[in-house]
Amino acid sequence: MITLRPNIIEGSEVVKYNGRVLVRNKDYKIDYESGTITILNEEVLQDPNADLQISYDYAPFLSLKQKSLVGTRLDYTVSDNIKFGSTFLLRSESSLSDRPRIGEEPIRTALGEFDFHMESDLPFISRLINHIPLLRTNKESHILAEGEVARSFPNPNTLGEAYLDDMEGIENLVRIPILTRTSWIQGSIPLDSTGAPLDTTYLAKETHWATPVDIVKAGDIYPNLPDIDAQDYTTIFFWTFEPNHPDETYNWVSLNALLNKLGSDLYHMDYLEVRIKGSGVKLHIDLGYNISEDVVWRNKGGEILGYGDDIIHDED
Repeated sequence: MITLRPNIIEGSEVVKYNGRVLVRNKDYKIDYESGTITILNEEVLQDPNADLQISYDYAPFLSLKQKSLVGTRLDYTVSDNIKFGSTFLLRSESSLSDRPRIGEEPIRTALGEFDFHMESDLPFISRLINHIPLLRTNKESHILAEGEVARSFPNPNTLGEAYLDDMEGIENLVRIPILTRTSWIQGSIPLDSTGAPLDTTYLAKETHWATPVDIVKAGDIYPNLPDIDAQDYTTIFFWTFEPNHPDETYNWVSLNALLNKLGSDLYHMDYLEVRIKGSGVKLHIDLGYNISEDVVWRNKGGEILGYGDDIIHDED
């Protein structure tokens, strides 16, 4: 018995033995609800090197897509003989991914319809026919007119783009280097949530950083590494600072570093993975091309000499 998956669509399976298509209920039998196949062909059962290929479609028990269907119907009666009506339908279906593959795009379709019904007795037509030689009618003439017009407005891809392959299960990794100690410099004054510069009253007195290469082993950061790799030393970024204000909750300090002189294209990256060990602080990371380089100036002793003034100064 071969177990596939439950809720297989009836008639969708194709079972091949060494390239030859097998016949259902002759070479095999299938239970669509449980998703199991039992081979009946003795040739297949006795072949230890049998190349058995099975393809099928299935219906999921629960669809995770958001689907909506909205409709309305309007009727207007002018009289017993004259009526107008209109119907409107809107159907939409979302996509599970921000980068949908072809055939899985979010869709929206609108349908509008207008119809009418008109009928009336026309006795003068009967009288007119009776004036024609050899023609005579005793029935009253009656006219009935009905009509309907409809139009659809489909949008097969509301996102406007689709992907040939979403590379499911493949990670496109871009390693951002820790860089060297000298690659980092004192940072500029960050902005708060309102866009205003942080209060320099809480700027740390001193800050120190280093990039040691022989202190931390890879296994201390990634516990699932093989033993041989876990024993290798790895470069880390060590950073500490001395608070300047009794209320340590609001003390802050910043550093800047240039990742690449030619620029790094991280537009299509979705996540940034950082491993941190520390306590009592919050780390904010900004990646961008418009980060201010107007740094806080300090002397060799760490004392603050001044703050940036958004003016480029020469060496003099």
